Formats: sequence, structure tokens, C-alpha cells
Amino acid sequence: MKEIVFLKNKTIPEDKYQEQFESKGFNTHFVPLIQHTHLPNQALELFKNKEYLSDLKHIIVTSQRTVECLYEEVIPSLSSDEKSKLFNKTVYVVGPATQEFMTRCGFKYVRGGSETGNGNLLADFIIKELLVDKTPTNWNPLLFLVGEIRKDTITKKLTSAGLNVQEVVTYKTQPLEDNYERFKQVITDSSWVVIFSSQGTKEIVQYVKDRRIKIASIGPSTAKYLLDSGLEPEVVSKNPDPVSLYESIMPNLHKS
Repeated sequence: MKEIVFLKNKTIPEDKYQEQFESKGFNTHFVPLIQHTHLPNQALELFKNKEYLSDLKHIIVTSQRTVECLYEEVIPSLSSDEKSKLFNKTVYVVGPATQEFMTRCGFKYVRGGSETGNGNLLADFIIKELLVDKTPTNWNPLLFLVGEIRKDTITKKLTSAGLNVQEVVTYKTQPLEDNYERFKQVITDSSWVVIFSSQGTKEIVQYVKDRRIKIASIGPSTAKYLLDSGLEPEVVSKNPDPVSLYESIMPNLHKS
């Protein structure tokens, strides 16, 4: 059976990567590299502020961890009226998986998704929707729910275009200590390894580089990190979603 190792936390209650690849005959393994801690307080404070919630028009969400924080800790702490108002805000997201989860949370107007597979594309999408004739309209700041460690690609691009962005941290991450040992327990020379982020991968990248194990990158940012580390991925997924990843790997299976 074909083997694939995902260097990420398995999404609960269902993981779309597992479903996609197991349905195609792969044996899947997950090696979590980082620990996530929700930080819901600042978002909760804003959403419980009647004036702020009334004025808020647009939210940006790019991470599954943010979705989990909203679903598990923020939304359950809101009143029915606060939930109703929040769910009517326009939410811009990266990738179809985030779009699906935000819709399942209850949000009615989720934009982007399959059309916006990375931060650059999402920023362009937002600018196209919110700016008329390249002139900033009188929007209140867009609320960008982020992790403690994040790239500033989206914020820089939006502010350069004249849009105001308010960043609010919803989670933090820290590397787990035994990543390398847990990885070695599941890897084989014929496995594919999918890298989703640079965090916690230093020893793993060196191990893979020495053994010519096949690597798939979930996107261009991670691919750049790998190249900078002296490791060229076999494939780079066109979009950060299970179907795109599978379609990127399939033509290269003969190298197994």
C-alpha cells in the first residue's frame, strides 16, 4: 500500500486529507509538530462590544486553528443576538477547507475559499471586492484573526492599497519536543512526506534530505523554506487543499 505522512495535527472530528488519500488507497500517518493554544479573550471582548460588533463589516480568517478557536471557545460564549450579528458578517478565507469550516460554524457570507488558495490571492481578492476604481471606500477596519506567529503578506498588501486592518491574535503555537523521534517511527523509504509549515521541521528536513525521501509542499511559502534549507520538493500543491495535493502527487507516483 502507498504510504503518506502528513506533518500536521490531525483535524478533529474529520480530516479531509486523510479522507482524500485513504479513499485513493493510501495508508496515512499524522505527525503533529506543534502544539496549539487558543487565545480567545481579545476576540470575545470585541464581539461582546455592541458598538464594535454593529460597526464590524469584514473578517479575515486564514488558519484552521483560528476556526477551531472560534468554534470551540468564542462562539459558545456569545449570546444568541451576538451570534446572529456575527454570522452575518462577510468573512474572507484562504482555501476551501477553511471556507467549509466557517460555513459549518454558522457564517452566512464566506468569500474566497477555492478561489483564494494563499495569502497573496486572498489579498488581491479582497482589494478587488472592496476597492472601487482603486479608491478606498469608507470601510471600518477589516478584522484579521491571526496566530501569534504569522506572515504579514495580507496585512501589508491591504494597507498598501488603502484598507485598514486590525489584527487580533486567536492562538499561539510552540514546537513539540519529540518531533524527530515520532517521525522516524512512521517513515519508510517509499513514503511521501507532506510539509505544511516550517515550524518544528529542522531535524526532519535534514533526515529526509540525506535519504532522498519524496517531499510534497503544501504551498509556495513552505517550498521556499525547503529550497532555502537545501531540499527541493518533488511537488508543490497548486492550492492548500487535499484534492490539489493529491492531483499534484499523482503524476509523480511512478517515482515511488
